[in-house]
Amino acid sequence: MLGVNQKAWLKSQLLGGKNLDLIVWANSVPWIGEEEAGEDYWAGYAHERAELASFIRDNEIRNICMISADAHMLAIDDGSNNTYAGGRGGFPVFQAAALESPESEKGGPYSIGDQNGESGAGVADRRQFGVCEVKYVEGNEVPRIRWTAFRAEKKTARPMQLFRYEFSGRQTFAGF
Repeated sequence: MLGVNQKAWLKSQLLGGKNLDLIVWANSVPWIGEEEAGEDYWAGYAHERAELASFIRDNEIRNICMISADAHMLAIDDGSNNTYAGGRGGFPVFQAAALESPESEKGGPYSIGDQNGESGAGVADRRQFGVCEVKYVEGNEVPRIRWTAFRAEKKTARPMQLFRYEFSGRQTFAGF
């Protein structure tokens, strides 16, 4: 998936951000998915994905989350399905959809992957989008991250909220 130079750069950036409040990894393709040779997202590069997940775990980079697109769907994983560092839980992942593209599902399962907020393969539809908010609450130096999935309905001014997930910015990597 990544060349030697890209992977070295990514690892250096992850290490450099280890003491920041939050690292948001904007990934162009889905991260979560069962290993499958030939796939054009991380499921097709399972060895490299495991290498990067283990690097994050071994270096105790606990302030990371990922936002992805490419799959034209909405889904959130709290880290429970991101088990590529030896079966332990991983960091949260948000599949933030594409605003107006043919719907598709890719990867999964996700801890929030259906319209009822239950586990599933993702919510594929048109006119969907995700919003990422990072907020500092007065008196607390650790940010709160809120991901919200929306669908814009025709002929309405307000999009419909499908689901939401909120977490702390310094302990995003579950399973330590």
